[in-house]
Amino acid sequence: MTRPVYLAAILFAVLLLPQRFSHASGPPIVRIVQEYQATKPSKTALVFVHGIFGAKSTWQGDKAYWPALMNQSLAGAADIYRVDYESFGDAKNGLSVTNIVKAMSDQIDEVVQPKRYSQIIFVAHSLGGNIVRAYLLKVKLRQGHLELDRYPTAFFLATPSEGSTIASYGQLVLASPLLRALVPLDENDFLQLVMMGEGDWITKHSAVGCTRNVFLYAYEKKPLLGVMVVPKASALPWGGNESFVSQQTIRGFERNHSTIVKPESLNDPVHRWVADKAKACLKGEWPCNQNTNISETVRKSVCGAISPGAAEHAVKNGGGKEILGDE
Repeated sequence: MTRPVYLAAILFAVLLLPQRFSHASGPPIVRIVQEYQATKPSKTALVFVHGIFGAKSTWQGDKAYWPALMNQSLAGAADIYRVDYESFGDAKNGLSVTNIVKAMSDQIDEVVQPKRYSQIIFVAHSLGGNIVRAYLLKVKLRQGHLELDRYPTAFFLATPSEGSTIASYGQLVLASPLLRALVPLDENDFLQLVMMGEGDWITKHSAVGCTRNVFLYAYEKKPLLGVMVVPKASALPWGGNESFVSQQTIRGFERNHSTIVKPESLNDPVHRWVADKAKACLKGEWPCNQNTNISETVRKSVCGAISPGAAEHAVKNGGGKEILGDE
């Protein structure tokens, strides 16, 4: 057994330890748990989504539980949820990232959407970030670009936006269909489709002046069991191209792949990075401010349901005036 494969075997054995439920057949199980309810009715929800082989313990450090720290920092001003999804099984039993995204979407429709939050903010770890990216594309396809205004920002912590080499080695020691969604981009058709969809959506938002969703990327600077699971190059989509990823949205931390989502106190730098921006969102500030350079009527029409090609046509003809009529 070569050293990379050996390290992958140890790493995935460690990642499997926190897993608490398995499922023999049928579609994957996804549960949404409300961890904390705001002290007063709130229009903001934070949703934590773990990575592959994760569980509630993903967010539990030696001294603190991250959703609890977040509730304390936000002074009970937001509802806080946790998404748990099953990671064991195989394709024959219905386990796939696509089915997890569908099941999560169904759960959000049932549990979260009825409350009609104006802001839903995801805090996602590892594979959970790629699941969230696919979920937001599903929102766009099902409900239109305008619905994405309700998801103004998302935090992707150690998410392999362009895949991870260690997942390729992991496939040699563990038969999990979820690993296919984590391998490097050049051999990962799932991530290629996600990035193609995101590229179209960001191009449209930039061209027409629709609200631009702000994604924030954190990467690890320390190895886990000798392995850098998601280094900076893996964490940033489009190779960090500033047309899509600004330096303002990138942060590296002196943590490994596991401890990056286990802050130990209110002053922990990872927690402060997320909590300070979540508090800004509660005030309607960046990264959640909904600034656009077109009128509300044009925004609803142009950003609501037309294709990227039609959006480009609208820009060439006066920001949508030819299509919609001059106001």
